[in-house]
Amino acid sequence: MQPGRTPGWNVVADLEPTAWLEAVQLASGHRLLLPAMLRKRVSWCAPKGSLPLLATIDADGGVTALPLAERQDEVTAIRTALEASDPEERAGLAFAAMATYSQVSLQPDGRLRLSPPLALHLCAVPDGWVWVGAHGDVIRLWSEHVWKGLLSTSSVSLREAVTASRGAAIP
Repeated sequence: MQPGRTPGWNVVADLEPTAWLEAVQLASGHRLLLPAMLRKRVSWCAPKGSLPLLATIDADGGVTALPLAERQDEVTAIRTALEASDPEERAGLAFAAMATYSQVSLQPDGRLRLSPPLALHLCAVPDGWVWVGAHGDVIRLWSEHVWKGLLSTSSVSLREAVTASRGAAIP
């Protein structure tokens, strides 16, 4: 493959140049290497040094990762919520926040090391696989289980959209 050329297997990459999706195998220590084609689609994904990210487990089961500097308002909101909480509820809120939010760092070569809560959430085991995607300057991660559920829903929507654009049923 020549540098900068879209791999032939991804027939949609040129149609939606800000998006990339790929399954990535985890290395020991819950590390994964973000694919070069994904990194090219995310403006902040080529840091000169280690870049702190805030990874958040989303309601749909996926994980969103963005530069920590862009998400300081979320960290402030968590702090404010904890400070304003009833002392009896505070521990539960703190545990929920600790399970939901993780700081991870992206290395210049594209390596990302998952925190223990993220690895557990993503069912990440060495030599296991995680789905990674990028769109609109956001990196998303999914476990195989969560991805299958999202794909089944999205596949129906895709089939309907393609059918409508063709004006005929897809065989």
